[in-house]
Amino acid sequence: MLDIDFEINGNKVDKDNVKDSLDAAMIKGVSDQITQAVGDIQCPDHGETPKILCKGKDFTDLSIEIPSSCCSKLLGLVRGKLSG
Repeated sequence: MLDIDFEINGNKVDKDNVKDSLDAAMIKGVSDQITQAVGDIQCPDHGETPKILCKGKDFTDLSIEIPSSCCSKLLGLVRGKLSG
């Protein structure tokens, strides 16, 4: 399963306890877009799934990072899916 985390203004966001409905909608929308792009990708060698971090000063200015992957092959596959 794809692991997507959010960090806003340096603080980790607990996706399950977002009180603001607009923020919750933004999280769902971004998560859905990433999931659609990346799908259920797994490393062909290790069977691992990537960890993805969306971070920025707010939900309108997010960058996508891949802080953890089992190997460079998985990292390359995920970057390829996200870029296009």
